[in-house]
Amino acid sequence: MGPRRRASSVGAARMPPAREELIAPVETSREGRRPERTVYQLTEEGRAELGTRLRRLLEQRDGDTKVFLAAVSLIGCLPVPEAERALGTRAATLEGVTMSDDIHRLLDALTAAWNDGDAAAFAGLFTEDADYVTFFGARMEGRRAIEDSHRALFEGPLKGSRLGEPAAAPPLRKIRFLRPDAALVVTTGGSGLPDGTVDPGRDSIMTFTAVRAGDGWRFASFQNTRIGMP
Repeated sequence: MGPRRRASSVGAARMPPAREELIAPVETSREGRRPERTVYQLTEEGRAELGTRLRRLLEQRDGDTKVFLAAVSLIGCLPVPEAERALGTRAATLEGVTMSDDIHRLLDALTAAWNDGDAAAFAGLFTEDADYVTFFGARMEGRRAIEDSHRALFEGPLKGSRLGEPAAAPPLRKIRFLRPDAALVVTTGGSGLPDGTVDPGRDSIMTFTAVRAGDGWRFASFQNTRIGMP
């Protein structure tokens, strides 16, 4: 027998048809001179609807914690395996949002390190054994090689250059988790030359592999391709 509800006979007479499909009267009683009261219980359809709504409220990330707490208060209406699955889905969603935020911050830190001309900070965002492929096909292997090559750039031809949004190409940041500790990142960007010139010919689309280790997220690979007409 499902959850019961008490309602007055007046309320029952005004009950919309849709509600009548979800609950059914069980008994009617009167206590002294008080109005007549009717006890209802959920129908099979009502139990199914309750389960659907509860699972949705438990699974979905909602800014109103009161809604989630209300759903938790009724969690006993669900079979234990269904409740566990719903809460597991919610936890995975929340973790995914947090991890996406971490990777967005990693990308922002990469841009900031370049704009500061800080080769050590730039390379520190990659794993020790990272692979780094430039737009013209040169490959650097490992954090030290990435740092040394960028120090030469920051102190030489690209001194004072700045990374930012692409000049002509559509902006893009896409993060796709391959598993909880690895993600494929595709993003676009552009760069301004040391004299401040913004050149659409320097717009690039970049692919990263981000991995999570004990000390947080790092890039394990990077590949840069200039955006041009086919």
